[in-house]
Amino acid sequence: MQERLIKQHCRCRSHQPLRSPLFMSFSMINFIILVLFCIASISTAGAAHRPTPDTIPTNYNDIPSTSLSSLSSRNLRNRNSDTTGPDGSCHLAVSTKPIEDAISGQGIIFAIKSDDANDDGLMITSFGFHVDRSRVDNGGKIEYEVYALKEEGYYATPERDPNNPPVISVTASGIFDYRGAIAEWDLIAEGQIISANNLTTAVTTLNVQEDDFFQIPFGVFNTSVPVPANGGLRSFYIATKSRSFMYSEPTKAVNEEMSLILADGVYAPKILVGEGVVSYPMPQSSFLYQSKSFVGRVY
Repeated sequence: MQERLIKQHCRCRSHQPLRSPLFMSFSMINFIILVLFCIASISTAGAAHRPTPDTIPTNYNDIPSTSLSSLSSRNLRNRNSDTTGPDGSCHLAVSTKPIEDAISGQGIIFAIKSDDANDDGLMITSFGFHVDRSRVDNGGKIEYEVYALKEEGYYATPERDPNNPPVISVTASGIFDYRGAIAEWDLIAEGQIISANNLTTAVTTLNVQEDDFFQIPFGVFNTSVPVPANGGLRSFYIATKSRSFMYSEPTKAVNEEMSLILADGVYAPKILVGEGVVSYPMPQSSFLYQSKSFVGRVY
C-alpha cells in the first residue's frame, strides 16, 4: 500500500508545475503523515484479528466458528485460519466442505494424505468434529478416543469389492486389514464432553444454528502424529463410546479425496473417504463398517 501511494505521488508530481520550496515541504509532510496513518491503520486492523497473549482464550473449545455464507446446512468455518495453542504455537487447519445432512454413529476410520509436492510432510495436532449434542443436553457425557495407525499408509488394502465397499477384493495383492486390530493402533487422545459449553456453533440449516462442534484441545494430544511427505498416508480412528459421532454419506468411493475448503500452498492435508464404525470398540468384522465421510477440521 505504501509503495502504491509513492508511485501515485510521483506520477502526480511529473504532471504539475514546479512549486515553491515551502509548498513542497508542506506536501512532503502531509505525504509522510498519510503514509504513517495508513501503516498504523493496517497494524491496528491486524491486531484486531490476531490473538495476543492477553486475549488468547484459555479454553480452546470456546473459540467460536464462523458460519459460511451458504445455503448448505453444515460446516465448520468459512476459511482455513491459524489457531494459537496454549504454548503460543500456530496450528493451521483445513475444513471439510458444507454438507446437507449428517448421520450419527460411533466413530470413523479414514486416511490422511500429504500433497505429492510436499517435501516436508505433515504433523497432525488435533481434530474437530461434530457430535449429537442431545446427549449432553440431557445430562449425559460423550467420551471420545483418537487413534493413529502405527504403520504408515492405508488401514486396509485399498482394493475393495464393488458390490460391498467395506469388503476387500479377493483379487487384491498383498492383502492387509487393521480394522478391529486395536493393538496395531496408538491411542493419541481421549477425553469427555460433559457440557454444552464445550461445543461451538455450526450452521445446520439456513435458519437454525446448533452448537455441536467440538475441537480436541491441543494439549490433550499425547503427541503430534506425522503424515509422510510426497503423498504419504497415515490412518486415524476417531471413536465415541456412545452413538454420538456425526459423519456424512460420501459422494465418492472409499479412499478417494474429499472436497475440502483448501488452505493455500501444498501443506494442506488431503482427507480421504473412510468408513463409519457402528459399534465400540472397533469391530473386527468388515460387515460392521460402511463407507462414510469425515465431517470436521484437521489441524
